[in-house]
Amino acid sequence: MKKFLSKYRFALMALSMIVAVVAFFVCDFSVASVVTTATFFGAVLFECGAENIAGFEGKILFYPDCLVTEKPILPKRTIASIFSDLVTATGAFVMKDNNKPIYVYCTDDTVGYKAEPQGETDGQSFKIAGEFFHPGSSDEVAAFSRQVNNMRGSLVLQDREGKQFVVFGARIKSTCNLGMAPADRRGYSFSFEASSIAPQIKLATPIDMDAVIAPDPEPEPAVYTWTDATGVTLFTTTVTPLAVGVAASANGVFTIATGDVVTVEELVITTIVPA
Repeated sequence: MKKFLSKYRFALMALSMIVAVVAFFVCDFSVASVVTTATFFGAVLFECGAENIAGFEGKILFYPDCLVTEKPILPKRTIASIFSDLVTATGAFVMKDNNKPIYVYCTDDTVGYKAEPQGETDGQSFKIAGEFFHPGSSDEVAAFSRQVNNMRGSLVLQDREGKQFVVFGARIKSTCNLGMAPADRRGYSFSFEASSIAPQIKLATPIDMDAVIAPDPEPEPAVYTWTDATGVTLFTTTVTPLAVGVAASANGVFTIATGDVVTVEELVITTIVPA
């Protein structure tokens, strides 16, 4: 063996150098290919003098998962992704049977949000945690506390600049504290948690949160057309007719025969004579 090594040592050294050079260029090529094909990182800047007020407005929305058929979608991460796209959910919530999300009023400066890292090496994600407070002890807030027990859903929060954030898969816990002294805080404290691949998710299309609690618009009243026996229009009304001997067609046209007495609330028409 010693004779072999002594005889071929120069050949082995030359072979080792060739292998090292090839390995260097292979590794350098693979790295270069990643860098030149896409830009993984960009600039993370903060504009000089930019406003950066903390906190959220005193209202949230809760969409129970069991009543939702569609949700906004967060795109999958790729090397070439645009920064803002990575944390922006597009689309809208669609609920079953015309249900609405649950609107919760919150006391000023009580809505909080934070994201912390969780998971082991090569398996990290974010743990979302937050809180909000609703004053008083109304039946509605007590019922909400009971409803959200053991229920997952999506929370929508709005910051003081109007940007809306969504927390998917949130679980909510509530604490009722009705106080002792007259000056004590009295109401329900809520906390929520969720796991997420992003520290914050913005809604691309903001939701009109106040519209959720706005009363449904009154339906447009039906218009009834009254004619005589010959088809001449006598008048129209939006009041459902209460009539004696009046024939109604499918399109809402009513024909009044000569001599009929028709009562529409306080309007009484007697002895209609065709023109």
